[in-house]
Parts: sequence; C-alpha cells; structure tokens
Amino acid sequence: MVRFIFTALFIIVSAPILQAKEPISINRVSQGYKETEVYKTVRSYFSKGEAEQRRYIVRTQEEHSEGFYFIAELEGSVTTLPEGSRLQLEVITPYSAEPRSYSFILPKHDKHTWEIHAGLTGSDWPDADARPLAWKLTLVDQAGTELSEFKSFLWE
Repeated sequence: MVRFIFTALFIIVSAPILQAKEPISINRVSQGYKETEVYKTVRSYFSKGEAEQRRYIVRTQEEHSEGFYFIAELEGSVTTLPEGSRLQLEVITPYSAEPRSYSFILPKHDKHTWEIHAGLTGSDWPDADARPLAWKLTLVDQAGTELSEFKSFLWE
C-alpha cells in the first residue's frame, strides 16, 4: 500500500514537469538574397521538385524559390513548436516606408531542424540588390501568443 501511495504521489508531482515543453526562441537571424540554385540539390533535379532538406522553408510565393530570405536559427527544434504556430514577418522595404506584413503558417513537422528559411519571393522581392531597411520576426502560437521575437536594431 505504501508503494502505491508513493508511486501515485510521484506521478501527480512529476506530471506537469513531464508535460512541459522546452521554450523555443529565435537566437539569431541572418538574411540575404538567394538564387534558385541555393535550394536545389542533385536529388531535386531527378524528382522535379525541391528535395527534402534539413531546413524548414516557407515562402510568400511557393512557385518561386529565388528571393530575399530571413533565416531564423532557433533554440530548440521546429518539431517542438505548438500545433498551428506561425512566423510573422514585418519588413520595411526600399520600395515603401510603410511596413509590409507576412504570415507563414508552420504546420506540425517532423524535420529535426533548428532553421526556418522565410523567403520573400517572386514579385514580393524583385530586386536582388535591394536590402530591407528594418524588420521584425515573431513566432506566435495558434492563439496569437508570442513565443519569441527577434528584430533589427532599426525596427524601433
């Protein structure tokens, strides 16, 4: 009987600890214009599409891979993101003083990667030589609660 009580007490006390997930955060963001070839692999030429890679890629226009990318390096794997999470990008471009907003849905994924490549592709970023003036990336859960934020020093 004593063993049963201790086992039950252990389960009750440790249940919240076992269910808690590691907090996820954006550690670093790199950025730059990427040509189509950057996301092509030998396998993708044979499969007539982009091969599965060890990076999570989202784009404003899926049919275009060339564009300006924000590469968010996470503390924790993409697999630990809650169901229905989104990556929100706000950017002030050389084309407009008003910030543009983009939202990338991050469906539950089994890739064990720590990078999200968010691309402004096609007509959303037509000039390879242009650079953003200021930007902010925010990871939010399905309810809109902020999980992490990373912004350029000019965003304020």
